[in-house]
Amino acid sequence: MYSILSKGIHELSENECLTAFPIVKIGIEIILDGKLEAIERERKLTEARKAISALNSSL
Repeated sequence: MYSILSKGIHELSENECLTAFPIVKIGIEIILDGKLEAIERERKLTEARKAISALNSSL
């Protein structure tokens, strides 16, 4: 994606950039989805650790 964006800034016409935009947008969304999934997974792990610790203490 970096090379596409770099080329768009330096070499591509506006029409070529408009053609590439939907593809680049999807790529960015996929990257952001992965980051959000990692944040959610970490949140769940933190909650699970706390719950396991609390349960362990009560037993």
